[in-house]
This record gives sequence, structure tokens and C-alpha cells, in this order.
Amino acid sequence: MFDFDIESSSVAIAVADTQNDIFISKSAIFSQCFPGIEKKSDLLNHLSKKGEDGILVQRNVLIFNELYWELSIVENFGPFELYVVRNISNEFDVLTRLKASINTLKSTSQLFNDIFQQKLPIGIMVIDADYNVVFANNYLKKLFTIPTSANLKRCYNYRKRISPCKDCIFRNFKSDETKNKLVIDEREKKLTCSIFQIEDRYLLLYSDTTKEISLITEIKQQQADLQKANIKIAEQNDILKRLSDINIQIGILKDMEGILERITESIMDTFSSKKGAVLLKNEKGHIEYAYFSKEIESTEQEQLIAAAKQEKDRPIAYIAWQIKNKDQISGELFLYRPEKIVDESVMDLFLTQTGIYLENTKLQKKLEEAAQIDGLTGVFNRY
Repeated sequence: MFDFDIESSSVAIAVADTQNDIFISKSAIFSQCFPGIEKKSDLLNHLSKKGEDGILVQRNVLIFNELYWELSIVENFGPFELYVVRNISNEFDVLTRLKASINTLKSTSQLFNDIFQQKLPIGIMVIDADYNVVFANNYLKKLFTIPTSANLKRCYNYRKRISPCKDCIFRNFKSDETKNKLVIDEREKKLTCSIFQIEDRYLLLYSDTTKEISLITEIKQQQADLQKANIKIAEQNDILKRLSDINIQIGILKDMEGILERITESIMDTFSSKKGAVLLKNEKGHIEYAYFSKEIESTEQEQLIAAAKQEKDRPIAYIAWQIKNKDQISGELFLYRPEKIVDESVMDLFLTQTGIYLENTKLQKKLEEAAQIDGLTGVFNRY
């Protein structure tokens, strides 16, 4: 399922079903990072540890294969949660060097340039409290398509702006230190920015996470499609159950009115209609049987009967379907303002079943007449 499920990947992903407290899908690296973890609750317990004051705290950084990995819940959608473990070894290494060289950060010494102008796949920027750029490495300029020789003075200049950005991570971080990450749309790329404070300076780390975010979006769409498919399957199973129930009722009930009631009520429930009626005609076109749901008033009954006789149009609020028996119209079904969209193929299943029942009823009636009435004289047989 995951394109990044390879040993050299910098991303590991898992999807958790929060209702059942289980992981329904995990990439190989995720399973290796957390061996034996099958439940979401087990993962949270695994990441918990007691601090010096005895209070439980949550860890979100772990070491696997001598590399540093960061775990985060990227997004919660419906009953699912998406967990992403990202390799942050480069960022961790940069932070380690920064903390070890705090004095060097305040100058433009050769040592400072030797550390940060390497070809690291991380954009590095150091700014002061007034948005002034103290340092920016070449990879950062590459991410923002800035010429290497350019010397931009303010951090927002890298995003082609002349004033602080509306989504400024620095301003948000100063008001709330938990807001230390931001995803930036930069042309056709998605850049993830993290911010850290080191004394009176601020370190911004930029990485290209276009593939990771694209994968997350794809997974989210797959989950949404799966959820829609599950709903569709549930609806189809419900329809099959209704059709099966009708067959059972036809076998149990003998009176025409009772069977028509079951069929009409089932169709009304399927398409969320408050009123329904079935009117059947004999071979001469006269109304032979009629069933009206109890909500239909007598005036509406007369209008529906007239519509079935084709004397005039049906009431505006009703939709009609013909019930056919061997290509002959044997009646009509009326539904009052169905709230669900009527799938014609589903409606055909109900109407075909009704037509088959009517045909069997007529054949049974003819067999009974043939057994009881003499075909020559038209009177009852002796027996």
C-alpha cells in the first residue's frame, strides 16, 4: 500500500482504527521501529516514560538502526488516525552541532560556514527577533530558487515578500511554542519548516516533504474511497435483505393486500418516502387491487386511482413507476417525494420481483379454475 516501504526510506507510516484500537495497516519500517505493537494504546504506553518528578510524559523521538526518528499523528479523519515516523537524523545532527557551537552561531567565522554550507538536504536559516537573517545556507536558497550569491536581509524576502508572512511561523512560535512546525506551498513543492530558539536567536530548518505529503493525501483519499465503498456495500446488503424478506413474506402471506403492503413499505423504507401506493390492473385495464399507506388521505387516493386509469396526470408530489408483467403493464407504484436518489436498477429489482409474484398469482388462479371448472360447459366439475 505504501510507496515508501523500502529500507532506505526516510518515512514510515501506519493507519490506526481508533474505534477498535488496532493498526489496520503498517509499513515495514514502522513495524521494525515498534516490534510487537499491534494496538494504538500499546504504542502510547510504549512511548510513555516517567520524568524526574514521577509524572508520565510522552516521547515522540526514538532511536532505530542508530538513526533518530520522530513520531507524529499527521491527521485524524473519521474513525482513522494516520501515524508517520520520519527520519530526523540530519536535523538532529544539525541541532547537536548548533548547541555545541553556540558561540560560533553569533559570528560568521570559517568554522560556522564549514558546518552549515555542506550539501545537507536541509535548509538552514538563523534569524534574530527582528526577522533579520543572520545566516542562510545554500540548500535553503535552492529550495526557494534564490541565487546562491543573493544576500537577502529578511527571512520573508526568501518567500518573495516585503513584509512578514500571514502564516509566519516565527510570530506564531513566539505566542505559542507548540506551534513550531509549518507546511509551506512553494510553487510545486511542499516545504516543512521547524523552528527552535537558541538564546536570542531562532533556528529555522526547512525540508522538502512534497512526496511525504502527497503520500499522506493519497492515503487519505484511499481511506475516503474505502469508506464510501463500505457504505455502498452496506446499502446493497440492506437492499438484498429487504428483497429476501419480501420473498419470505410472499411465502407466508396468502392475501394480496398483505403482500402489497410488505412490498410498498419496503420500497418506502429503501428510498426514504413517507407515502406510497401500489395499484394493480386486470387484463381489461380496470383497477383490481390497490394498497395505500396509511398516511395517504382519501382525496389523494382518488387522484392516484385516476392517474393509474390514465384519466389525468398523477399528483405533482408523487413519482410513478410501471409494474410490468411479460412486457404488459399490470400496475403502477407511486412514491411521495423520496428523500434518497432512486437508483433505477434497484427499483427494477423490487418491481421485477413484484411482477413475478403477480404472474405466479395469475397462473395459480388459472390452474385452480382449470381444476374446478369444466372447460366445455363452464360449470363446476363433478368432484
